[in-house]
Amino acid sequence: MQKKFSFLLIALILGIGAAALIGCSSPTSGGGGTLEGIWMSTGGDSYTITATTFFYDSGFGMDFEGTREKTIPDGSGAGYIIIKFTENDWNSGPVGEYYVIHYKELSSSSIQLSSAYKTTGADSKGTLEDAEAEFTTGNGYFGYYGTYTR
Repeated sequence: MQKKFSFLLIALILGIGAAALIGCSSPTSGGGGTLEGIWMSTGGDSYTITATTFFYDSGFGMDFEGTREKTIPDGSGAGYIIIKFTENDWNSGPVGEYYVIHYKELSSSSIQLSSAYKTTGADSKGTLEDAEAEFTTGNGYFGYYGTYTR
């Protein structure tokens, strides 16, 4: 009888733990996918995202890369990735400044990505907080998204 009770207690604890994990959402996952990986478009450009780094290869020498500083959820399967430039041939944002990429419709095999841009907008910001406040969809950035697959 005691063995049966112990088994039921262990099963209950494992079940509660599994339910808690299933209920958790990560800002870097959604729709069955995670951000980390190599994402390629049919146009020849690609994004390589790891837990700590971010690299954009335009396919024609206008690339940028940085350390991945923060990821902010923006709905299911969507969010902002804030990076600190370590190299930048893409825009006039200097190395050491912050930049944001928005993603949406994240799944296990595809994602839509957009680099912060608007005609009269900033190229980068000096602090993470300023980048987070400036580079948002509400401020008119991220007007064009490319579709990328693994």
